[in-house]
Amino acid sequence: MGGAARFGTLRHVTSVREGNLASIMFDVPFTAGKNAPVTVRVAMVWHLEAGAWKLVQSGSTVPAVGQGAKE
Repeated sequence: MGGAARFGTLRHVTSVREGNLASIMFDVPFTAGKNAPVTVRVAMVWHLEAGAWKLVQSGSTVPAVGQGAKE
């Protein structure tokens, strides 16, 4: 990719907690080397077990044009 990779500031953050399950969804800009940043959409589900949050599922995608949170 030609250089360092960086994540920017989280945007459009949504989180929900119900009992011992929690989910979070957000968009984050990602830059690799000198390439233009792309938005990555991330979703994760966490489970509270014995006092510790454990990741049980995650996924990410790069939305196509016209599929942004504000579009």
